[in-house]
Amino acid sequence: SFVSDHLNEGITLRILHKLSTWNMTKGGDCEDCGFFFKGFNGLVHSLTQAFGSLEFAIPETVFSVHNNHTFTIDNYGEVILTAKRVKIYGLDDITDLSLFHPTGENMIYSAVTSDAGFNITVQMEVEVKPVEGRVFKADALRETFELKLNTSEFSFSSQSSISFDREMFNKLTIGSFKYGSYTEYEGNRNPLNCIFETLSSASVTDMKARVSLNAVEVVPVISAAETSVGVNLEGCIDRLINNVLKLILLEYPVTATETLDGLVRGPAIDVLNKVLKDLITST
Repeated sequence: SFVSDHLNEGITLRILHKLSTWNMTKGGDCEDCGFFFKGFNGLVHSLTQAFGSLEFAIPETVFSVHNNHTFTIDNYGEVILTAKRVKIYGLDDITDLSLFHPTGENMIYSAVTSDAGFNITVQMEVEVKPVEGRVFKADALRETFELKLNTSEFSFSSQSSISFDREMFNKLTIGSFKYGSYTEYEGNRNPLNCIFETLSSASVTDMKARVSLNAVEVVPVISAAETSVGVNLEGCIDRLINNVLKLILLEYPVTATETLDGLVRGPAIDVLNKVLKDLITST
């Protein structure tokens, strides 16, 4: 694809090289030239002020998928796990990128590869609510922590099937995004809804994810009101979790990689297809 062909060398710089009007060494000195000189990676590098990172808050609900999960531990209580924020490093070191590439009738293919991998930090909150009459009797426990993942050899690909309602698609204009009377979904008048209205069907047929997990660490987030002096129960639990994670990555690295790929191929596809079906039928 065009973007994949210009990951590290923009179209303008390539043309200048072919015309022999640009010294090869000048291209290496241009750190903030953007897409047309330094390609996609150079554009990301420039937009992120050389950090190559992206940070965003996770909404409470994204297309009917909630950012928290509650599960019950018998005789103890409820545990609520909530994802708050995500920060991804290494976005300016993409090795291969292909987005929405047609591969056949109604089929599109997308893929992203990074040999260097990404460093991912997910800020999460865990709340333990003891249930009255159970074994565990105490005040509710709430802790915020960061889940840090260091990866390498990252690759992700997906194959999707999409069919459009031609009559609705032909009515789609630039003005539709800003002024269109498209349907609200879950009370949200999102401009993307007018795109979903043109779809007659959409589904993910295949997804693959391969990544080497080099390190996983849980780091508690200590607020100014909390004391960091002394050893507490939460600190002991954090160290226990980190030791277990290190043991898994050290002794079973292949298992961790295969487990992630299995989650993407199975549950992740099911969730995405349910979301797509709900979007299409509700708009």
